[in-house]
Amino acid sequence: ERNGHPHTKLTLGNHTTRIIKQVNTSLGRNRKKYRIATQLITGHCALNKYLYTIQRSNTKACPDCHEHEETVSHFLGLCPAKCINRAEYFGEYYFTISELFKRNHIINIVNYANNTGRFDVIEHQDVSGVT
Repeated sequence: ERNGHPHTKLTLGNHTTRIIKQVNTSLGRNRKKYRIATQLITGHCALNKYLYTIQRSNTKACPDCHEHEETVSHFLGLCPAKCINRAEYFGEYYFTISELFKRNHIINIVNYANNTGRFDVIEHQDVSGVT
């Protein structure tokens, strides 16, 4: 028996219906932001942990703090290098990914991720395998 998608379950928690509705109603017409939301929810995105898993990066490390693997949880809520920006944007320095998605509208989360520039597709960047 499969365990499903543990990252997605952790991210959405008991709020799956609300968050999916937010994605569809608020981001449905903006393809880039819809794609970022989907990537953050599934964990299949252009962050080093996933890129390493699909053999598109030679490191799992966070390029900002170099202390931890760059997962969605780390990127959004735990990276010490982003704590000031996170506090300015969300009002807290650190939080778990489930807390973030529980307390914030998907638009705010996607805008934060988008503003970091980490989800910009660069011409020479190989992101095949990332939807």
